[in-house]
This record gives sequence, structure tokens and C-alpha cells, in this order.
Amino acid sequence: MKLLPFLLILASLSFGQTAKEYFQQAQIYANDGNYKIAIDKLNNAIQIDATNPIYYDLLVDCYFESGAYQESFDMCGVG
Repeated sequence: MKLLPFLLILASLSFGQTAKEYFQQAQIYANDGNYKIAIDKLNNAIQIDATNPIYYDLLVDCYFESGAYQESFDMCGVG
């Protein structure tokens, strides 16, 4: 029974995703039209790596496609 807490902690540490993984998930969601989920994934990617302009490019597209035109416009000067 003492092994279970250790395994739970280990599992929570090993599921950390990279910015690239978040971006790849965002691409899938965006391609399926799930822009709000894609935006969340892209924001996660940007929190990890704010230097990749490709993340911002897709984020602008997702904001625009979801009807969040002001956010899309605002993002054009970032990244």
C-alpha cells in the first residue's frame, strides 16, 4: 500500500507535456473546428515557449475562426 502514493506522484510528474506536444494537440483540435480547446492548448504551449512564432500564428487563426476578432487582432502584434 505504501507503493501507491509513490506511483501516483511519479505518474503526475511524468505526464508533463512539452510546448511542441501542446501545439500538436492544438493543431488537431483546430482542424476539427474545436477552436476554444485549441486556444487553451496554444496558451499552454506559449507558457512553456513564448519564442515560437508558429504558436502565435495558429492562435491568431483560432481566435479569428472562433469569432473572437478583437483577440485575433490584438495577437497580431505579439510573438
